[in-house]
Amino acid sequence: MNQVTKRSDSPRVQRSTTPSSTDRPSSVGWGRDLISLLLFCHVFCVVIVLSANLTPSSLQRRLVVLVAPYTRLLNFDPNFTRFQLTHGIEEHDDHVLEVVQAGQGSPETLIARFPDGTRHFRGGLPFGRYRNLADMFAFHAYRELDDVTAELARAIGAHVIKRMPEPSAVVVRCRWHRAQPLDLRESGELNPADPQAPEYWETIYEADVFLDDDGSPQLVKRASRREVAPSRQGA
Repeated sequence: MNQVTKRSDSPRVQRSTTPSSTDRPSSVGWGRDLISLLLFCHVFCVVIVLSANLTPSSLQRRLVVLVAPYTRLLNFDPNFTRFQLTHGIEEHDDHVLEVVQAGQGSPETLIARFPDGTRHFRGGLPFGRYRNLADMFAFHAYRELDDVTAELARAIGAHVIKRMPEPSAVVVRCRWHRAQPLDLRESGELNPADPQAPEYWETIYEADVFLDDDGSPQLVKRASRREVAPSRQGA
């Protein structure tokens, strides 16, 4: 008996050698998920800090404190880094605190400056802290709040005096660094091209600080901005 062999008319299906998505290592997908999560966390922190930059709510303040360990590593802290655009008022310009030693008939010697661009990196946390201190000092000096400015000047002066090799009286002053105009011929006057020129500096508060016999800091105010003519000395 002849054996009949049936021939299949369907084409032979060959197994594809191309690896499917299920054959790929699972670490690739895990790595993408991790990167996506890190990017989301970073963007979340940035949005929180930017949204809390001006008049934050109580919830925003708590969130800023929560993400502060990460954002401060990037110098991204609304307490010490300003992000809003300036309004062009005096209080939004740079201010510095200077402590100088002035003897009888001798020229002044600069002892300390806060912030100090030659010692502190402008984007660093110490620079931001000192700039915030100078801005706070200027804020009260503009409003003639002598009780607050006196306490600040007394504390700053005593801090510097106690670290001097030979403690002596010092002068604590707050200086306003005016912004340089875009047009140097503004108002018909030729402004200096050097932004550090003496014409751009003005003293808004000045006081003598010394230690009494008990070692307690004492202060004698020299003048505020409204009491004397502008003092524009070189930086």
